[in-house]
Amino acid sequence: MNLGIYLTRSARHWPEHPALVCGDRTWTYARLEERANRLASALVRRGLGPDDAVASLAWNRGELVEVEFALYKAGLIRVPVNARLGRAEIEHILRDAPVRVLVFDEAHREDALAAVAAAGTDCLPVALDASASEDGPQATTVSYDGLLAEGGTEPVAVETDEDAPAVLNFTSGSTGSLKAAVQTFGNRLANMRKTLMNDESRPRPDTRYLACGPITHATGMVLLAGVFGGSTTHVLPGWSAQAFLDTVERERITATFLVPAMLNAVLAHPGAADRDLSSLTSVRVGGAPVSPRRLRDAVALFGPVVAQGYGLAETTSVVAGMSGADIARAVTDDPELLQSCGRAAYDTEVRVVDEQGNTLPPREVGEIIVRGPDCVRRYWRAPELSAQTFRDGWVHTGDLAWMREDGYLFLVDRKKDMI
Repeated sequence: MNLGIYLTRSARHWPEHPALVCGDRTWTYARLEERANRLASALVRRGLGPDDAVASLAWNRGELVEVEFALYKAGLIRVPVNARLGRAEIEHILRDAPVRVLVFDEAHREDALAAVAAAGTDCLPVALDASASEDGPQATTVSYDGLLAEGGTEPVAVETDEDAPAVLNFTSGSTGSLKAAVQTFGNRLANMRKTLMNDESRPRPDTRYLACGPITHATGMVLLAGVFGGSTTHVLPGWSAQAFLDTVERERITATFLVPAMLNAVLAHPGAADRDLSSLTSVRVGGAPVSPRRLRDAVALFGPVVAQGYGLAETTSVVAGMSGADIARAVTDDPELLQSCGRAAYDTEVRVVDEQGNTLPPREVGEIIVRGPDCVRRYWRAPELSAQTFRDGWVHTGDLAWMREDGYLFLVDRKKDMI
């Protein structure tokens, strides 16, 4: 299998249709395909193979989308580094993962080069901005455009096994130390299929999706499905409620994803109610619980298009969700439902169990466990932690919840709280 074929196919179907917009730059599907192929072939020509990884360390920008699809094409492992991590954490990731290339922007130049030097690994620093290589180890730093110039434009599609690692998603979770959930190519394919199954948010050529948060993490989880469906992704270079409202109104955005802090900022913006947000057909909220009051306020602002979901790095995507219709019904007829994170999504199985793994009756609190084709099976180089979390095909989330008689899930707490 190869996930990059979906970009190649969409570039054939909609070559001049905008695939990606970031700031004042636009990538057509043909352009995104060409640049992803150039990067993929350049990496292969430099000797990178299926067991090698490429990391990225940058704020939101269009090139990060190029990197993602180039790595799908080349069958390489992607390591998205949280742009807010400190130098020691970046060094830890470079030591722990098989990173052969680190792509970085100007804002992270010093941390990137220092972490590469300290890690002492065979890692090539690649500067997205030309000014990033004006000083530092000139002999070992190359420019991103220079690397692309080494590649060709012919489609690249290296065959991969569905169980091979596609993304190492580093997260501290509740353990307090960085660990990586190993998301396979099969997990990513399952996530794409799940997104395409959702009538409310299924991407189509007339979909204009606004990526507000870091596209290397939850905000970017729908990129593959978006390319499959021929939609246009607008990447917000930097978050602010003002930029969000301006972009939605100007670009007639149809779909977006907000974490609760972003939603709160938009709802608190003094001019939000006066903006034309009528183009939105899907506003998905996730990443943390949302209060019933905030959900009511969101529906009042955006209309009955607000949905929310529950998922983890260990599940690749949403495993339980509340549709826009669910939330609209909750606002008018079922106030208890506003406290729920939803029901099991499509082919995901969700259970609430006791300490012995027995399924609990409705409204009794226990741990959420989930399984499905998008669920991770292990952490990277952490067999003991893997054995605790991934048992008998189920992901033990560490989240405590109860389930209503009709299958709606209500989060309560974490088994192990961490400050």
